[in-house]
Amino acid sequence: MLLNTRFLLTTRELEHAELDLVYDDEICLYRYLSERPRAFLVHTAESVESRNEAIRRLASGTVDPSVTVVVEAPDHVLDHLPQDGAESTGTVGIVHYRHGEVELMTSIEKPTMIVLFDVMYPGWRAVVKPLF
Repeated sequence: MLLNTRFLLTTRELEHAELDLVYDDEICLYRYLSERPRAFLVHTAESVESRNEAIRRLASGTVDPSVTVVVEAPDHVLDHLPQDGAESTGTVGIVHYRHGEVELMTSIEKPTMIVLFDVMYPGWRAVVKPLF
């Protein structure tokens, strides 16, 4: 699930392997069992030429976004990104989360992509600040 939704509200009962019914009265409240952390590490990247192609690749169901990121960039950009799929040890966590700003802290052994499950907003940018 690319939106990383934790709960689903509906007026009818649903049958789905990834949904757990947690409340059933006037409405049904389901919890997604496959929820991802808000930020996590991914060890494989794939390049595409456009945003539309990225959306098509992700919607096709052939790319597992918990394992592979789809990057809108030329192929040569991937020269510095992970391609082998071999996981390295590493961590990423949210230090601060406030309006308009998310601060993450990570410790990694090799080039790795960080996925942040937030909605893209025009003007957002990422800044990497080494601690040493």
